[in-house]
Amino acid sequence: MVLVYTIGYGNRKFKDFIFLLKKHGINIVADVRRFPKSMYPEYIKENLEQELPKFSIKYMFMGDALGGFRRGYEKYMESEVYREGIKKLLELTKQGKVAITCLERSPKDCHRRYISQTLKDLDARIVHIINENVVLEEAHAQAAQHP
Repeated sequence: MVLVYTIGYGNRKFKDFIFLLKKHGINIVADVRRFPKSMYPEYIKENLEQELPKFSIKYMFMGDALGGFRRGYEKYMESEVYREGIKKLLELTKQGKVAITCLERSPKDCHRRYISQTLKDLDARIVHIINENVVLEEAHAQAAQHP
């Protein structure tokens, strides 16, 4: 079963973000922000591209295909661009442990919930990293019934 993590960086110190990624063995961060800017300079795309490899973590920008801030994101999920983005994301899981990232800490407040649902529908297991002591795990309903 494919495993994908999610994590929001909102109000986290960069060192804490890195700590959580390392704690869970993440070595690929897939940035799903449509506009990879932030009021926190360490989280802008260019800085993540430079800094994450210093911690043996690959940075992949995927906001062009999977980014939020679209009118009618659920309708957008029916597009070929979205489906190709999901396909690329699944290909990344063959290269290492992947965490999709965006701003919001809680996946229920973020479009990561839609990406997670798509992945669950494809029988992936999803682990939402909330903080050091809290993770939420999700699996496709049928997969969860048959361990």
